[in-house]
Amino acid sequence: MVENATGSILIVPRERNLIRVYVPMPKADEIQSNGVQDSGMNGRRDKSQFTPDDIRRVVKAILSPYDFDFQNCEWFSAYGVGQRVASTLSRENRVFLAGDAAHSHSPKVGMGMNMSLQDGFNLGWKLALVAKGAASPSILDTYNAERLPLAKMLVEYDRQISSQFTRDESLSDDTTKTSALEIHKQFEDFYEGRKAFYPVSSLVRKHNPEDERKFRGLMIPGEKFPVQKLLNQARLDTRWSTNILQSDGKFRMVVLAGDIRFAMQKERVDQLGSILASILTRYVSPGGHHDSSLTTLAIHSSPWNEVEFFDFPEVLRPFDDKMGWAFDSIWSERSCVWDPECSGKAYEKWGIDPVRGAVAIVRPDQYVGWVGELEDFHGMTSYLDGILTRREIVNGDRKLSNV
Repeated sequence: MVENATGSILIVPRERNLIRVYVPMPKADEIQSNGVQDSGMNGRRDKSQFTPDDIRRVVKAILSPYDFDFQNCEWFSAYGVGQRVASTLSRENRVFLAGDAAHSHSPKVGMGMNMSLQDGFNLGWKLALVAKGAASPSILDTYNAERLPLAKMLVEYDRQISSQFTRDESLSDDTTKTSALEIHKQFEDFYEGRKAFYPVSSLVRKHNPEDERKFRGLMIPGEKFPVQKLLNQARLDTRWSTNILQSDGKFRMVVLAGDIRFAMQKERVDQLGSILASILTRYVSPGGHHDSSLTTLAIHSSPWNEVEFFDFPEVLRPFDDKMGWAFDSIWSERSCVWDPECSGKAYEKWGIDPVRGAVAIVRPDQYVGWVGELEDFHGMTSYLDGILTRREIVNGDRKLSNV
């Protein structure tokens, strides 16, 4: 970005020796004698009246005393900077707004498509589960609660960034004095996608005060499952957790099994396994089949060469008559010499005790919904019962109900 008393321009190198120049054009009441008429809309100029010569003139003024000129303009367009956000993103769970229909802003922050895709994904998996009868329609209430605050945050971020570029005097003195670096720092977690700030709902069960003392890392309900590279127990290949947590419309019971070399911890994991066998068959499948809308994944902290795949309960490594053992279901957080990115610090960053472990229920969009101890069976089922459709057997027939 080049800035002086006249204004600011943003220069972006492109392919084939082209450059893109973002130029703040003067308002109608700032024009001296270039013959362009005021559009009559709050001093804004009709964007159809802009020409490459207008752009050339403004860039020359900003770059002065250096010169600027061009012979070929392959493309130009005018964009009226404005920030808008809908008052609500849903109406009676029958009409939903996403993307540009929900929030509009300038292209400066580079988050328009990112936010729009996230809106669609957030809504898509919820609609799919409800439409297939696998989840309660009440989860659709969470779309507005989760995405509207982020839309407002995006618009505010864009408003402040745009003020640096356009020098909008309608903004407060405090805003205009804030540097672009300070603005980026203020919104850093948000625009880099590290935090979503999803509030408490049926899909987000926040830590109680006691749990806050136990889980002080990044495993936070309402936030993305913290990305780490893990080692497959059976094949010894490494993979990022974002790739392991498949987007298949299912919730995942992620068993952070701790160090099962300790007999007491092995017993705790085995006990959890026997309970999970009944929990997994408790809910209706998204596809209407006999499998559940809930599946499992285990990540342990034992050295990979000191434990075996078959040391874990079968519910964590299920067998399929056609596909065989689920080798993709058991992973180690330990470091490995053949992949430096597999650091062996996953539990440390997640804030999970490397011996005792924990359980995290991860939503289909890879956001953490609930975290608790291995023995907290009531917490697990209480969370899931508020979301998923239960499968009940009455006189040999399947009866569906939401509890």
